[in-house]
Amino acid sequence: MRNSKQCTDAIALTRSLEQHSVDILNSKIYRIGEVLVNLILLNLLWLIACLPVITAFPATAAMFGVVRDWIKDTDSGIVMPFVRHLKANLARSLWIGFVWLAVGCVLLIDFVVIGGTEAWLKVPAFMLLTLVALCFILTSMYLFPVMVNYEGRWRNVIKNSFLIAIAQPGTTILCIVVVALALVVVYYVPAVVLVAGSGTAYLQYLLCRRAFDRIEALKGIKLETTQESRPKPL
Repeated sequence: MRNSKQCTDAIALTRSLEQHSVDILNSKIYRIGEVLVNLILLNLLWLIACLPVITAFPATAAMFGVVRDWIKDTDSGIVMPFVRHLKANLARSLWIGFVWLAVGCVLLIDFVVIGGTEAWLKVPAFMLLTLVALCFILTSMYLFPVMVNYEGRWRNVIKNSFLIAIAQPGTTILCIVVVALALVVVYYVPAVVLVAGSGTAYLQYLLCRRAFDRIEALKGIKLETTQESRPKPL
C-alpha cells in the first residue's frame, strides 16, 4: 500500500512538473511571438512614415521613442506612442536630418575631389577626411537615442551624441556592429527588412541606455541638455 501511494505521488508530481514546464514554454513562446509581432508592426509603421523621404528622420526618432517606452516599461502601445513621439521630436529631428544630410553630402564630395588632387596633398587630406567621417559615423550611433531620452535643442543632441560616443567607445563599437550586421543580413536576406529597422533600434537603444546610465553615474559629469539631462517626459 505504501509503495502504491508513493508511486501515485511520484506520478502526480511528474505530471505537475510536466504541466508546469509546458506552461512556462507556452508563456515564453507567446512572449517571443508577441515581441516579434510588435517589432514587425512598428517596423511597417516606420517604413510607411518614411515614404515622403523628408519625414525619414522624424519617423526614425518616433521609432526609437517607442522602443524606449518598451524598454523602460512606460508604454506597450505602438501607433499612438509613435504618433506622440513623431510630434514631440518633429522640429529637432528635421533640423538634425537637414544638417546630417548636408554633412554627409559634403564628406562624399570631398572624398571624390581629393581623388584628383596631387599625391603630396592627397594623403593628408584623405587622413583628415577619414577622421571627420569617423566622427560622423560615431556620432550617428547616438543621435536618436539621445534625442528621445533627453531634452535639448538639436545642437545639444549632436554635441552630446559626439561626447557620449567618445566617452563610451565600447558601447559605440557594439552599436556600429549591430547596425553593420543588420545591413549585411538585409542585403543577403531581403525579407528581414520587415523587422530590421525596429529590431536594430531596439538593440541599439538597449546598448545606449547602458552608456547613459554609466555617464550619469559619474560624479561631476552631466550631459549638456536643458534641465540638466532630465529624462524627457512622455
